[in-house]
Amino acid sequence: MQDRLVFQTGDTRRAGARLAARRWLRAAIVLCGVVALTSPAAAQIMILDTPAGDSSEQDPAAQQGFTVPTDESLQTTFGDFQRHVERKAWEKAFSTLSEIPPEKRTGMLARKDGLIVPAQLRIWESIAELPADGREAFRVFYDAAARQAWEPVAAGKGAPSEQIAAAERIFQQWFLTSVGDNAADFLGDAALERGDAEAAERYWRAVLEKHPASDIPEERLLFKRGLALARLGQSGTATSVQRTLTQRFPNAKIRVAGREVSPSAALAEAIAKAPQRSTQESRAALAFRQAPPPETSPAWRTQFVSPKAYQQIEATTRNNYWYRNGMETLVPATASDGERLYCNWFGVCFATDLQTGKLLWRSQKFSELNNHIGNLPHSATDMAGYSLVAGHGIVLSVNMPLERLNYWQEPFRMFCFDAATGNVKWKTLDQGDLQQINFVGQPLIEADRILAIGNSRESAQFVLYSLDPQTGKSQWSAPLGTAKKRMTPRGYEAVPQPVMLRQGRTLFVATQNGALAAFDLDQREVRWLLTYDGPATGQSSRFVYSGMIDDVTRLHTRTAIVEQDGLLYVKEAGSRELVAVDPAGPSILWKRPAEQAAQLVGVDQDAVYLLDTELSSIDRRTRTLRWATRLPIECGGLSAVIGPESVLVLTSRGLFELDRNTGDPRNIFRGVDLKSGGGRLQMIGRQLVAVTTISVTSYGESAADSSGAPAADTSGASAAESQ
Repeated sequence: MQDRLVFQTGDTRRAGARLAARRWLRAAIVLCGVVALTSPAAAQIMILDTPAGDSSEQDPAAQQGFTVPTDESLQTTFGDFQRHVERKAWEKAFSTLSEIPPEKRTGMLARKDGLIVPAQLRIWESIAELPADGREAFRVFYDAAARQAWEPVAAGKGAPSEQIAAAERIFQQWFLTSVGDNAADFLGDAALERGDAEAAERYWRAVLEKHPASDIPEERLLFKRGLALARLGQSGTATSVQRTLTQRFPNAKIRVAGREVSPSAALAEAIAKAPQRSTQESRAALAFRQAPPPETSPAWRTQFVSPKAYQQIEATTRNNYWYRNGMETLVPATASDGERLYCNWFGVCFATDLQTGKLLWRSQKFSELNNHIGNLPHSATDMAGYSLVAGHGIVLSVNMPLERLNYWQEPFRMFCFDAATGNVKWKTLDQGDLQQINFVGQPLIEADRILAIGNSRESAQFVLYSLDPQTGKSQWSAPLGTAKKRMTPRGYEAVPQPVMLRQGRTLFVATQNGALAAFDLDQREVRWLLTYDGPATGQSSRFVYSGMIDDVTRLHTRTAIVEQDGLLYVKEAGSRELVAVDPAGPSILWKRPAEQAAQLVGVDQDAVYLLDTELSSIDRRTRTLRWATRLPIECGGLSAVIGPESVLVLTSRGLFELDRNTGDPRNIFRGVDLKSGGGRLQMIGRQLVAVTTISVTSYGESAADSSGAPAADTSGASAAESQ
């Protein structure tokens, strides 16, 4: 806007600049006075500058996002080793390497491509990537010691744990020797036998990619790696390995379970029998029936916002227009266990029966929130902090207690409810060591533990917590790294909201701070950290009070990470990049520019889908834009249901069905909730469920009985009115 009013402080301005600023200020005041007579107040902007200046003037180092500690002294010694390698001074290089014995290879080291990995892995990679003459020199230096260490393992002497420890030592220190490949193969067999297919795949891939002098038959290694991939549920990558076996070793035979078999045929059989990982696309395809026909009535509708609360929200937004924080466009966080749908609406959690739409339980009366609606625009509460997850008989919510909304730097707490009754089982507010922990992102519920990320008030260091699901007590905790807080335009600090994805023993964490971390749940340490361009992290001192809010805030864009065919696709909220990552490398396969407000809402065999005020389809292979369709989306809950032929998106004008190949609208179903600006759409079983800023609506199979007549509307505003 041109009609701005700017106040500046500081003693470093020159006298001439001060005079010019005063003249400009007087002119701006007059101009704003004139504009105020003809324009609504909502069109004005006030900007306050403090002596710190704009974030763009700060040191670039201060803009760095998520970090993990690195060992500078170790980095120096390792740098000496690399310099000797570049000069091919092998004796000096290996002599320098001896100054870093295994017990000192701790901490993290950075690679040239920006990847930060444990020191032991970084040193192993550098040795494995030596040129041919360096490999030969390495074998001359270390082959005798490696052979001596391998002899008892090859002879089967000692306990299994001792054999594994000896093989691991050979693999880590002397991989390029004549027995390094044998040690890796032994470790792969042991890992697969104990059910750790992820570790087994890494060992066999290391031999295939990093040990060209191996005398182990390649077809045998390929078969074993493919078998591990199949057990991991990565059928796409396993099938690629199977095709390699068919093309390169069509007549090969290996011994499996005491019989001679074709490795290609045996792997194909293993892939067919292995459990397939459920993807977003496969889940939707099971129940996808395209958009409901125009005459369809909802199976049920539960309205959680009463007319009185709706008027309060509108009045609060109107009366506090300069302090808007997106509270009026927030769609409740949701979760489902297949029987019930759970929602977290500003900390009021409730459960709805998916068959009838009946309100089963709620954590507190909806009317209790009405008393706090006026405080929400002024509160420092981060609207992105509310989350919900359900599973194993419990529901976890992360929220700010209503009575503590106006507390300064109040943490987001975790609450555990019984899924059937809604009774509170525990809350971190009552746990001594977790009482002041601010939980960020959505937790993960497992059978024997809860994984959650939190930080203390005083620090932005992210810590991964493992909690007992029954008591909420901490089982263990481990540091992930340190995030960079950002200053919001309204002058509050905001902590990034990370997202977790577990695959086997690895927990991937998209930090919303310009980094993807891989955490080893067995070793309880960060395996690697991959950095990229994330959201802006500058500590700007410029506070903006305006009727206009950015699209990231208005649409409540969330960070997302999706796995498809062994690759990870990451789009952080506020970032201008979509990133495709190969976790096996690990490496960034490609990056593509994206809108800051765009959210990753799906990946299928052909495309990646981003949604803000338009749905974009990006080709996975060429990275080119296949199509983009503008949609009337005005609130949060960004989501899409991707089917075999169509994509469904909930908007302010109803449910849009788009052609998956062209993006052209096929059908528009208006629905029954046109007062909202859109919302979250999800397929639960065979029901299409829409969650908006006002209500929860189901368009399921019960929408019409066997005669084809519309089902009765059992919704109304009963849930909201039964305050």
